[in-house]
Amino acid sequence: MRRVESALDGATRLLLESARGASFEAVLLRAASGRTTLCVSIQAGCNAGCAFCATGRLGLRARLGLDDVLGQVVLGRRLAAAEGRHLRNLVFMGMGEPLFEEELLHAALARLVDPRGFGFGPRRVCVSTVGVPDAMVRLAARFPGVHQALSLHSAVPEVRAALIPTARAHELDALRDAVAEVARRTGGRVLVEVLLLAGRTDRPADEAALAAWLEGLPVHLNLIPYNPLAAAPALAPTPEPAARALAARFRARGVPTTLRRSLGADVAAACGTLAGAGPP
Repeated sequence: MRRVESALDGATRLLLESARGASFEAVLLRAASGRTTLCVSIQAGCNAGCAFCATGRLGLRARLGLDDVLGQVVLGRRLAAAEGRHLRNLVFMGMGEPLFEEELLHAALARLVDPRGFGFGPRRVCVSTVGVPDAMVRLAARFPGVHQALSLHSAVPEVRAALIPTARAHELDALRDAVAEVARRTGGRVLVEVLLLAGRTDRPADEAALAAWLEGLPVHLNLIPYNPLAAAPALAPTPEPAARALAARFRARGVPTTLRRSLGADVAAACGTLAGAGPP
């Protein structure tokens, strides 16, 4: 294990090796509020192929085993405890699409939320997915306390398909139905994530489509500033004043909305930048 510390915020990028020798990463996040979160990976690389994501651009390098997934949590707890901290939250938002590894995900969650195992409260765990409708519902049925986050990124079909190749397999209507069913089964709001890309996801037409898609759904909207990649020079982040204004307009519509602050940008540990290549 190697670790790279952010000089800007409380992020630690953990460079790991699986039992089979594959390189992958996890990220320990220390929020200013004092909350400590581990961003967990479920694959080495990722086969979702998202255009905006360094991990997706790697492709799937290797599949991880249950020990690799749970080992990240053991390590995260140990590092946090050494600092007098408590590892409070787990987010499956690292390398890999969790619902492409459904059996492994369910096996890991069963251990993580078991009081006789790791003992995490289900509400302290969140699984982020690019959207596999049937698997989202199965996850909610087996683990109704676990939060789910949908990486929607656009409610305009052709835009979403261009950003997320696997989106072509799932219609937006089917995803909307899945979000409604997940919320019904879990009794809580589903986190809907939208990456803010200048001229791609922040235009008036994008905003109107997103507002229509969200209408009536029990969701929390999470707007994510894009972390630029050298490999994707055509993509640029929405300017911060425009991002704040967009968040304000959705709040005015009655949609609970957060503008995310990513940690670890200086060490390639921020959202969409994990590439498993060692220190930047």
